[in-house]
Amino acid sequence: MKRFILYIAGIVFFTGCGNFFHSKSGGSSNGPNSTLEVGNGVVFADVRDRVFMSYCVRCHVQYADYTFAKKDIKQILLSVENNRMPKNAAPLSQELKDLLKAWDQNGSPDQAAQNTQTPPPATSDELAPTWDSLYANIFVPKCVVCHSPNGVAKWIDVSSRAGMAKTLIKHINFAKPEDSYLVSRLKDKEEPMPPLPPDSSIPQLTEKEVGVVIEWIKAGLP
Repeated sequence: MKRFILYIAGIVFFTGCGNFFHSKSGGSSNGPNSTLEVGNGVVFADVRDRVFMSYCVRCHVQYADYTFAKKDIKQILLSVENNRMPKNAAPLSQELKDLLKAWDQNGSPDQAAQNTQTPPPATSDELAPTWDSLYANIFVPKCVVCHSPNGVAKWIDVSSRAGMAKTLIKHINFAKPEDSYLVSRLKDKEEPMPPLPPDSSIPQLTEKEVGVVIEWIKAGLP
């Protein structure tokens, strides 16, 4: 009788183990199939908190900002699908890849739709002497990779207006904007910012762009 009981207990134990391993290989409770539906309700905060802030912003600080993440989402998807990004790190899990795909297929929304009848506000890519325009057209694509709290040149931070107010403003000559350290570095032919190749592949600022920066300083950094 005792041997029979032990035999039954062994069957129950190994059957339970089989079920356990089957459930693990079939996906955990927080896998992609249980946490999201493609194209249904995924917003920027989801991918920002779970993907961009954890894996991307150390090199691509602009992806903490909705505008730039939405603009580059196709390239981001291609890079993570090919496991080229995150750089010098393990590939993203399939769950996180699916989260990015879901956001893209959902139209890459910033927030959940409140009123589908309200059209999105009009935007302009035209360069203007304002913080918002310079941030979108110059600072993020050409500067923040180094000039951010986690960058190699963090003593000048242009990744946010608050960072700029604390660090960049001391390098600006409001009496003679053209003589500002900021402007001199942008125009320096031997050691400009962004750096020349091979130290950087980021294009130098054009004469027009530098001129708009000077206009921005003259206007009081609006």
